[in-house]
Amino acid sequence: MIKRIPITPIFFAIVLFALAATLNRSIEKPPIVINKQDSAFNLQNSFYKFTFAGYKRLVADVLWITTLLESDTTHYKNDDLNNWMFLRFNSITTLDPKFLAAYTFGAQYLSIVKDDPKGASIIFEKGLKQYPDNYALNFNAAYLYGFELSNLGRAVHLYETIKDYPQAPNFIQSLITRMKFEKDGDLSEAFLTLSEIYKNSREDGFLKEKIASDLYAIKATIDLRCLNSAKPDCSKVDYEGNPYIFDGSYKAVKEFVPYKLHKREGAN
Repeated sequence: MIKRIPITPIFFAIVLFALAATLNRSIEKPPIVINKQDSAFNLQNSFYKFTFAGYKRLVADVLWITTLLESDTTHYKNDDLNNWMFLRFNSITTLDPKFLAAYTFGAQYLSIVKDDPKGASIIFEKGLKQYPDNYALNFNAAYLYGFELSNLGRAVHLYETIKDYPQAPNFIQSLITRMKFEKDGDLSEAFLTLSEIYKNSREDGFLKEKIASDLYAIKATIDLRCLNSAKPDCSKVDYEGNPYIFDGSYKAVKEFVPYKLHKREGAN
């Protein structure tokens, strides 16, 4: 005798399955976003050095390319040297100590984009040991020490190294003189120096965009303080040439975060 299977439960199951499939397609699922800091893969420098002993420059090149492709713009908020991009640049320059671009671009990216001045200072110092007379390394490291780390003694030393170079800006001697007698950097000086860094940066990429954004914020911060204090001779246009708006008080036409120089405890 053939046992008959109840039709109703099977039909009900098919309906539920079809409904579930329809809902699965129609309901928009929230994207799963994994922070690059959590997903980046880094190995100990000793592993790279001993495992790829005969191919260190090749491995450094591969790490450099992958790091640039994977680079992110998220600020690193800790002070523990665990920023994934710092670890990459540190590995690259350990594998290939003569990799100049890793020092000049890598340290700048850490300082300006990732907001990791501690990591940037280590990469700059590694680079200066290899290239003590390199203009870009000295100039950019001096900005970091003078305006981000408030280590004016180190900044003055680096500026003095390159003050007589033909590409050195005219204001560098007055900057050195002021830094010798001041406790902290000044926004106007930061604007001049960062403008020089912008001029000498690569023509494309997020780094140059971030520098331009900082220049806008610095100029707007200076100008609006001046205008809203009713001081004479204030600039009335922003970094992009747009006039400031007066609506009870002066404001910029675009939103920006007021630029503040870092003040570090224990600075020279």
